[in-house]
Amino acid sequence: MPSGASGEPSEPLLQVRDLAIDLVGKKNRALPVVSGASFEIPRGAVTGLFGESGCGKTTLALALMGLLAPRYRARGSVRLNGGEILNCAERQLETLRGAQIALIFQDPMLALNPVLRVRSQLAEAMRTKAGVEDTLRRAGLEPSARILDAYPHQLSGGERQRVLIALALARRPALVIADEPFTALDSARVSELSSLFRGLSASLGTAFLLIDHSPAALARSVDDALVMYAGRIVERGPAGAVMTAPLHPYTAALLKCVGGHGKPLPTIQGNPPGLAGRPPGCAFHPRCERREPCCAREEPAEYMVEGRRAVRCFRYAG
Repeated sequence: MPSGASGEPSEPLLQVRDLAIDLVGKKNRALPVVSGASFEIPRGAVTGLFGESGCGKTTLALALMGLLAPRYRARGSVRLNGGEILNCAERQLETLRGAQIALIFQDPMLALNPVLRVRSQLAEAMRTKAGVEDTLRRAGLEPSARILDAYPHQLSGGERQRVLIALALARRPALVIADEPFTALDSARVSELSSLFRGLSASLGTAFLLIDHSPAALARSVDDALVMYAGRIVERGPAGAVMTAPLHPYTAALLKCVGGHGKPLPTIQGNPPGLAGRPPGCAFHPRCERREPCCAREEPAEYMVEGRRAVRCFRYAG
């Protein structure tokens, strides 16, 4: 972790405290999407967030960017570079997006402007034509005339993704959030993209929050890991420890489902709960092989274990 001039650890780049996001429906009925999320991202670090589809990962990312639709309501605290940004005015958010925090959307074809050439999109994002080639090169794409003069539909999926990464880096933000960057990539491409994120973190000092449903894809990329289930971060800590010695039963079960080397993969019994059907107590208890009677009655607090590791499970309450 970077240190200040005094040698003490510097303030984290991003500090999230008790972030809750509700989907507000008819008659002002609120359904919890994200509940009590607390975590930090150090400056220049690569952090991974993983969990099954529908657990609230993308909604959390949009809240950090101030891009939630009006039907969502967020509360808690999100501090970026020491300043509170949750629910601040749109004009203030516009000054932060791109300059301090940027988002790489999951679908490049939808995120890129279909009627602008790559060169024009980069120049617009950078607010200057100077340095467009270098920015594209940083994203791992050679700035040839074919690339720079192309419209998005004329590029391959991988090339479009690299253009999106270049756009996110255009103004050198301190934090870049990438939503499902490894989706549909083979192992070689995952390794290549992982190396790119690690290299950008080291060379630019940029911090990354990589969101994915696969812990295997994130394992080779991140310093710290956040595990989300049914809107809650149920485990967090150094990635090596989380991936090799998981504490939460959900993390352990999810990791067992990764990579079978030709053997049938184990599965987690049941399905994740929907927004309107989350059970009382620990949301994972209906699917948990280690559940105790208390798990159905009470929701576990977050317990600190082994230094920087934290977990929401009654097994660690003592």
